[in-house]
Amino acid sequence: MIKLFALITMVIDHIGLVFFPNVIIFRIIGRLSMPLFAYCVARGYFYSKQKGSVSKYVKNLSIFAAISQLSYGLLFDGTNIGATWLISVLILIILDVSKKKVHYVLSIIAIVGILILLQKFLNVDYGIYGIITPIIMYKFFINEEKIWIGAVILLLLIIFYILVEDAMKIQIFSLFAIIIICVSKKKDNKIKLPKTLYYVFYPLHLLVFKLITLL
Repeated sequence: MIKLFALITMVIDHIGLVFFPNVIIFRIIGRLSMPLFAYCVARGYFYSKQKGSVSKYVKNLSIFAAISQLSYGLLFDGTNIGATWLISVLILIILDVSKKKVHYVLSIIAIVGILILLQKFLNVDYGIYGIITPIIMYKFFINEEKIWIGAVILLLLIIFYILVEDAMKIQIFSLFAIIIICVSKKKDNKIKLPKTLYYVFYPLHLLVFKLITLL
């Protein structure tokens, strides 16, 4: 169910971005998409870790990011969201491996430096904000008792994103995704979408949008 909400709001956002850039309501609704997908990525990592299939998950994300870049580059500059998710998962793996406190602190310092370099040279979609959001989802939203901590951190992260990266102020509306996640978590299994749906749908819908603009 959460993935379905994410897909719908993503399409609405991209319709506004590509075809109706002056109609702000499309972009406001679209702000929900990224954090919803970030939760799905965190949940995907959580389950793949339980099943011992993290390497397969990383492989799928890598292929997805590479293929998506072909259609993403037709419409936008920079690197697509698949690369953002891939970096997030790789960071989660590093943090999970770093059991000792000293190693954990050193890992965080190294990760911060890597994030700054990635943002500067790769220009990944949503930047550092996008990379960190799935990590917050994994650390706090998978565990329902810590959701409020994750919400506060997300708020601070969004403020950072708006002020430092000169992002749209309407990004603040993405916080409403927290409500959707909290309400839908227990009912999420009632609507099951194919695991490969997003992998196919994301690059395909961008390609369709590009064809429409050409016509």
